Amino acid sequence: MNTIRQSITIGVRGIQHLIHHPISMVFTLFNPLVWFFIYGQLFKGVAQMPGFPTDNYSLFVLPGVLGIAVLSVTLFNANNVVFDRTNGYFAKLLSFPIPRMAIAMGYAFDTMIQMLIILTLLFIIGLPFTDGLAAGWLGGVLVYVLSIMFGFSMTCLGLSMSLLSATAWEFFGMVNFIELPMFFMSGALFPQNYMPKWLYIVSQINPLSHYVNAVRTLYIKGLDWIVIGTSAGILLIFNIALFLLVNSIYRKVVAV
Repeated sequence: MNTIRQSITIGVRGIQHLIHHPISMVFTLFNPLVWFFIYGQLFKGVAQMPGFPTDNYSLFVLPGVLGIAVLSVTLFNANNVVFDRTNGYFAKLLSFPIPRMAIAMGYAFDTMIQMLIILTLLFIIGLPFTDGLAAGWLGGVLVYVLSIMFGFSMTCLGLSMSLLSATAWEFFGMVNFIELPMFFMSGALFPQNYMPKWLYIVSQINPLSHYVNAVRTLYIKGLDWIVIGTSAGILLIFNIALFLLVNSIYRKVVAV
């Protein structure tokens, strides 16, 4: 309990910064809203193509927008670790008599809270354009569960990259190298069965693909437990793998 309390204390620092500088939330929302409103209008005719899962492109693309929002917030927020290592705050935390794991958990707590705030805002904004979820209120709960699972894995990935980066330039370079390919190879904008075969195969090892697929199922089809359970299981595997990765890197960094 003491470790959890200390983690929350560290994480609250980032939340306080958000409260004092709410404009940062506007910038974070900007890109997902561009994808939803601008690209949603540009490509709305795509929904009339044979075999498209719905005739409402906004309904189709919203899960992809939620996915890119979760991905962006969790990856880019890890840059706080780079800044704190540069300005000495991270070293100061290491000098305090608190568990080392509480520090990493604090950064993760801050990231997950911000991710949930962005997710909720986008969820509300999208309601008038999608007529809600086919899966009903339980589907809404499952969207949050899946988002937390996907967000946690990407938080671990972001923290891993931040711990390996000596400068912010290195960190942003790694994030950009990963983020856009993940997005375009996820089926966020178009059905995966429209992809070339080789790209479809690659997309199957993309956690964002499984997140978008499960959330889209909740929006369009309803409670398809086979799809949702399979996607949740794959996301759980990514959670475990990326947690072990960041744990290994973190132990090496704090031991230096």
